[in-house]
This record gives sequence, structure tokens and C-alpha cells, in this order.
Amino acid sequence: MMSQGTVRVYVAGGWFSDVQSEQLNRVAEAIKANPTVAYGFEPQAHQGSETYGTERWADLTFSSDVQAMNNADVIVASLNESDLDSGTVWELGYMTAAQKPAVIVYDGTSLNLMPARGAGLYVNLNEDKGLTSEHFGLEELATLDFNALPTNKW
Repeated sequence: MMSQGTVRVYVAGGWFSDVQSEQLNRVAEAIKANPTVAYGFEPQAHQGSETYGTERWADLTFSSDVQAMNNADVIVASLNESDLDSGTVWELGYMTAAQKPAVIVYDGTSLNLMPARGAGLYVNLNEDKGLTSEHFGLEELATLDFNALPTNKW
């Protein structure tokens, strides 16, 4: 039986192109629907009131994101190899170094070795449901028990 709403998730992903934004929105909606997730931190929703691109904005945004990663139990990273966001890769590395579980949601094509080996669970954005118990689709992200994350191989 799944525990209700106990896991804090850091939802990482770029939002600087239409492809990134659409993929990240799909991932964020699945996380919001998941009953085992107490809170999903989405960095793009926490940009603060400072002028975008200023040094003050950068300092506050960086601090806020790092604090959220420190408070999170797991990272769910939305990656698209053809339109990769370097900030998302940095966040994934930070959480991996902190020995926190990582879930990668990707477009089903390829992944670079380093993020691919750093994560324990891979979700194919282009599948509603996984083809086998070794594969997970986006629909399953909304029902995944984040208290007992399964693993699969990249």
C-alpha cells in the first residue's frame, strides 16, 4: 500500500524552447497527480521578483534552487537529448552527488552516459505505459510509488 503524500520531488527540466516546455509540463502534471508526492518544486515557478538576468536574480534563483534540492527526497529530470538544458544536467549531477534517487524522463531516443548512469529509473515520455516491467511510461509516473522507487536499466 502506498503512503499518501510524503515524498518531496524536485522537478527539473528546461523551459527555454517549445520542446523543453511541453515535455516539462507533461512531467510536472504527472508529478502533481501522484498521490505519494507531498510537494513538487518546479524551479520555473520560483523565479522571484528580481529582474530576470540580473546578478541579484541569479544569486537568489541559484540559492532557492539549491535549497529546494537539499530539501527534496528525489529528483525527476526531464531530458531531451536533442534540446538539452545544461541547468537540468547540473541539477541532476548535484542530486546524484547528494546520493538522492534520480528519475529521468526522456524522449526515448538516446541519453549521454553520465546522466544515464546516474539515475536509477527511466521513464519514456513517448509511451503511456511501459512495454514490460523493465520499461516505464509517462502515465506510470503519475502512479509510481515514490516511497519505494523501482529501478530499471538504461
